[in-house]
Amino acid sequence: MSRPVCFEWHLRFRSDKMAMKDEESTNPEIVDSMDQMKLAMFLSGLVMFCLAPRLSSLFFYLCGIIVGISTSLLLLFYLVHKMLPKSRLLYGLALGCSTLGIFVFHSLWQYVHSIIFEYSNQVLTYILVTGLVSFVMCYRMGPPTDPRSRNIIKWTIQ
Repeated sequence: MSRPVCFEWHLRFRSDKMAMKDEESTNPEIVDSMDQMKLAMFLSGLVMFCLAPRLSSLFFYLCGIIVGISTSLLLLFYLVHKMLPKSRLLYGLALGCSTLGIFVFHSLWQYVHSIIFEYSNQVLTYILVTGLVSFVMCYRMGPPTDPRSRNIIKWTIQ
């Protein structure tokens, strides 16, 4: 860095500017919103830390629902995988050739995106039903009653 550029940078730094060019200067509204978001995240983390002993059963049910929905999606992907041709060479070529792999992943992303938006009611119903089934299974088993298990959940939340 040459001496004039370094001196200009130093002057801009002293005048509370973050960039070398005026177009790149930071917007104070964005910085304020970031600070509010960080404060909100800090406060929510503090509340979770303080209420961790009471949140262990809620944590158990939420994790059970998330695991149930994820498992049902993995089962669905497994069933779709079984319907595809068994050629491993095709998968290796598709993932090995970067352009072809990017094209396949982009096409899959567009297909999933169109399914989610065109059939949003069915997707929402699927997620709600699998979440309800997961909740019923967790409710049937009940939250952990062993003090050691409850401590592990509390430490995980904290």
